[in-house]
Amino acid sequence: MKPIITLLLFCGAIQAVYAQTATTAPAVEPFGKVNQADLELKQCDFEPDANAEVLFDKGTVYYTDNLDGITMEVHRRIKIFNDNGK
Repeated sequence: MKPIITLLLFCGAIQAVYAQTATTAPAVEPFGKVNQADLELKQCDFEPDANAEVLFDKGTVYYTDNLDGITMEVHRRIKIFNDNGK
């Protein structure tokens, strides 16, 4: 009787746990579509002396069975404020 209850509790815990959900991931910004507010940005809000700021950063990692192995796709948007940010 004890192993059955332990097994049922373990299965119930597995059903209730989710590592990642689609609702917690940031929305994907389309390539080529830049907000006017991002263009008008002159300095970073939390660090005024910054040379550049990362506006958007999202990555996806997946495994393929062929020779490619692990693949990582990154979509990153950076605002450069001066020449030192390059």
